[in-house]
Order: sequence, then C-alpha cells, then structure tokens
Amino acid sequence: MCRLNGLSGKAVYLAIAALVLVALLVLAVYWAAGSSPEEKEPISINQPSPGEGGGKESAKQPASKQQGEPEVVLEFLYADWCPHCQKMKPIVQKIAGEMPSERLKIVYWRDEDVQKDRATYDRFSYYRQKGIFVGFPTFVINNGEDYLAGEVSEPYFRDWLCRHFSSPKPEKCNS
Repeated sequence: MCRLNGLSGKAVYLAIAALVLVALLVLAVYWAAGSSPEEKEPISINQPSPGEGGGKESAKQPASKQQGEPEVVLEFLYADWCPHCQKMKPIVQKIAGEMPSERLKIVYWRDEDVQKDRATYDRFSYYRQKGIFVGFPTFVINNGEDYLAGEVSEPYFRDWLCRHFSSPKPEKCNS
C-alpha cells in the first residue's frame, strides 16, 4: 500500500482530484467574468459621471493624453480586505480633494470587481504583465509612467504624487 505522510494512495488521489476541480472552477469563473456583455465604469472621483461626457478608456492598453485631460491620472489598485489599502484610502481621498480636478484624476480599481467587471480584470492583468502590480495597495501614474506599491505616510505619498506635476505645481504641493 502506498503511503505519503500517513495518507493512503486513495486519499492522495482524491486530494489531487479535488485540487484539479478547484483549479477548473477558478478558470471557469475568470472565463465567465471575461465574457460579460456589459462593461461598467470604474469608481472614480474628479471624473465626469457616465452621461456627462466622460469617455470610457480601454483598460487593455493605455490611452495617449488628449487635450483637456488631467495632467496626472492616478490609478489606485486596492482590495477591501487589505488593511494597508484601508489606511491609504482616506489619504488618497484627502489629497484628491486638495488638488485641482483639471490637473488630477483618480481612478479606483477594486480587486473584488475583477470577477464581475471586464475593464477591472483587464486593468489588473495589464499591470501584472508589465510587472507593475505585485500587491496591494498599488498606485500607478499615467498608465505606468511611475508606480508605488504599499502603505506609505501621507507626506511621502503627497511628495511622490506632486513630483509628477509640471510647474507651476498645485498649491498643496508646495506646503
């Protein structure tokens, strides 16, 4: 009789079969999420609501800057279950409220929406392939021009963000 760490051969085969079934189920969920006929806008601030002239950006490939677009687009990749994300969210919201909306746009990409929303899935996949997204929270400037991962202090985050504005810098970047 075959034994592996005290398990019989039959138990090992059943465990392997269960793992294969779980893997197939995960693949089926991702496939189903990708075949959704309806795409939703990501939750964002400093951005027009759907129907107010806000165009949908493709999450697969970065769009080039258009005239009238904000100078800095900050994407916040986060998860509701992540304690570091929860600490960073009010910092991001505070700084967003202090910056001029014509110069800064913040787009929130929530991990929990990956399975429900194709645009979110595409964005996470794109940044994973580029080696930008490796954990939560991740902040991406202008479609990958620069990025920051992890929890940081408010002054550090503000300084990092402000480096991406051209002169003259927003007022809150000089304080």
